[in-house]
Amino acid sequence: MDSSGTTGYQPNPGSDEATWRAELSNLLDPSTFPCTGEDALVALLRVHAPSRLLQRLGGVPPGMRFLCVELLVAHISAEANRQRQHAGNGESDLL
Repeated sequence: MDSSGTTGYQPNPGSDEATWRAELSNLLDPSTFPCTGEDALVALLRVHAPSRLLQRLGGVPPGMRFLCVELLVAHISAEANRQRQHAGNGESDLL
């Protein structure tokens, strides 16, 4: 936190797929880990992270633990790729 009472985080409204990973890494303190996805979400809320980052953590299964931010990012990316492939096949989760 700087002298103005902020975290020093500067929002990047044009975030692309590569940038969100860096943003997440910058906002999650290494002392947060190991943690669950819920713990990471709480840590992001504490630093007033943008909603686009909070949404990325929304798909992490409850109770799943991560040893470091890199593993959390890898899981989120793999899940997003899986969902894109699923959608690309014309498949639906609706019954």
